[in-house]
Amino acid sequence: GFESGSQRILNILRKPASVEENLKAVEVCKKAGLIVVGSFMIGNPTETMEDIKATVKFIEKVKDSLDMFGVNVTTPYPGTELWNICLKKRLIPEKFSWSDFTQDKTSILACENFSGDELQNLVLEIFSMQKISLSRIWRKSLLWLPWEVLLWGLRHPGKTFKLLFKVVFEGRK
Repeated sequence: GFESGSQRILNILRKPASVEENLKAVEVCKKAGLIVVGSFMIGNPTETMEDIKATVKFIEKVKDSLDMFGVNVTTPYPGTELWNICLKKRLIPEKFSWSDFTQDKTSILACENFSGDELQNLVLEIFSMQKISLSRIWRKSLLWLPWEVLLWGLRHPGKTFKLLFKVVFEGRK
């Protein structure tokens, strides 16, 4: 995944590729005729609105070259370096359940600057930048979306409808 359009965030996450290298990778892959799918995370440690705007700017630059992209709220998992960073920042609750680590939960956050609801709203807003048809969403989702994401859509029909409406109708502006 590209993870972020902010070089500062990529550095914090210790990602080896730079923003410029990621832009070049999209270009090279598209020229080679590959299906290009981008994944992004928001709500990273110390992430600010400026960092999120940098990610949006990155997506705007490459969205016509991406077949699809996904945006998720960053979740620290036990045993990872991100988890340890969040422990040091006291972002991990003393008591938590393993069910807090599912795709549709934002109860354990890696970022101190946004609430879970704020991040979920930003995810919907960013995801709605896609300009794709409903039939393309269906075809592509069957090819690459994890079943957990599809099940999330079935468990949350209201949010799913809102997102699809934004993507199909508002994304054409």
